[in-house]
Amino acid sequence: MDRLPTGRAFYGALLVALAGGCDGAGVEGDGASSGSSAGCVSNAQCSADNGGLPYLCRNPNVGEACTPLLAEGCTAVFGDFQSDDAVVFGFMASVSGPIGFLGSVNLEGATFALDEIAQALPAGLPAADGDHPVVLVACEADIDPLQTAKHLVHTVGVPAILYAGTDVHEAHPEVAQLTHDAGTLSLLAIVAEPAALQQDSLVWSMTPAYEYARAFQPLLAEVEAAVEADLAVDTIRVAAVGSADALAALDTVGLVFNGQSAVDNAAAGNYQQVSNGGEAAQIAAELAALAPHVILVVGGEPSPWMAALEAGWPAAAPRPRYVFSFRDPGILPLAADSPDLRARVRGVEPVDFDSGPLFQAFAARYQQSGSSAPPDSVAHAYDAAYLLVSASIASGQLSELTGSAIAQGLEALGPPGDLVDMPLDAAAIATTLVGGGDVDVVGVTGPLDFDSTTRRVARDQAVWCVASGSPPEFQSAGQLYSTSTQSLEGSYTPCP
Repeated sequence: MDRLPTGRAFYGALLVALAGGCDGAGVEGDGASSGSSAGCVSNAQCSADNGGLPYLCRNPNVGEACTPLLAEGCTAVFGDFQSDDAVVFGFMASVSGPIGFLGSVNLEGATFALDEIAQALPAGLPAADGDHPVVLVACEADIDPLQTAKHLVHTVGVPAILYAGTDVHEAHPEVAQLTHDAGTLSLLAIVAEPAALQQDSLVWSMTPAYEYARAFQPLLAEVEAAVEADLAVDTIRVAAVGSADALAALDTVGLVFNGQSAVDNAAAGNYQQVSNGGEAAQIAAELAALAPHVILVVGGEPSPWMAALEAGWPAAAPRPRYVFSFRDPGILPLAADSPDLRARVRGVEPVDFDSGPLFQAFAARYQQSGSSAPPDSVAHAYDAAYLLVSASIASGQLSELTGSAIAQGLEALGPPGDLVDMPLDAAAIATTLVGGGDVDVVGVTGPLDFDSTTRRVARDQAVWCVASGSPPEFQSAGQLYSTSTQSLEGSYTPCP
């Protein structure tokens, strides 16, 4: 398919293309169309009666009106929506705020996966009753997320929603309650689920389950020792910047420094948590007031407040060291002309994220498609789309697909099935699953084995640093946090 425009312009544009697979089948509108009041016969007839826009006939020949796929906030549809056998999924992403930059690029990742699946399975997803094309209704989560979710869940009737680059579950718990009550599965590709949803059997998260929070304790211990040695101090000050849930995850692991808990350090004025929801200048001011030796960065878009903090840092105070829970490309320009800043930054990232041959092959295909977005920024949504499709096939219930059926399919995509590379073997996976076999899928972001109890993917965490260059780049620092031993393995090697 043609690469999509980015940002809010993508959602507001009006582009009408022919249906048929996902290749070129993007349809966008302003969501203002109205449905036919007559009883519907087929999806194709509903579309024809409404100027070619995407409509469904959910219950033909019973006097029910056509169902619009477009609505306010849901202004793009991908796939063969005219097929009466189509399986329709929802997609929600933010296009504004701290993580808004992730929204449109992750939609690219998801639709790129659907393109590949359509090429491997041109007739649709195989099932005993025939083939089922995949349709994706893309929505933004910023305008009225509850109304948007109601459209997807109640009006369209999607069995699952793929969330990528949105913290809507945290900011709007009523959305999570709505989807749960409707039996709709939520697959979170980027942002981990809030603590309140960790027991919800219909919420599945590809984010490494706040595994970075566990990695932060041994990382912080190493940085603490380095600060004390370099500055000849025996007490350090620490700040943590992130969303409420990300900060709560740090609380659950029980950070210890200065020989005492984070709670005791906070009482002594040596620890402070700062929300990443404010303006960059406000966040920088809160941090400067504490003058921390170490800043733990757990999500959001930190480069604006980092730039403000570094620019206004008091000359007499030792500059802070940063420990990140993810790779933020926004910090690379800040480090371009600053060897000092590069030396003060390190972080963690799930192992095998962008160094394995599977990711490298994906990156080459994605870049050849003409997209300018970094492949690692869309990889999770890409894998999520493959997971959603594979789990739906594994459920064996494509004609009457439900959230609980997809959940059962996700449970089946793991050991002891045959190990398969998900993006390269879409047709083979489908054949195996339809035949009643089991597969253990590996995505471009690494193994995708869900824990059947937590419904989350947990991976070892690789420690990275920022290397010099034009531009600077993230490189391995030679250390690994092992989830099995819950400790750091190897020695930290600074980047050149």
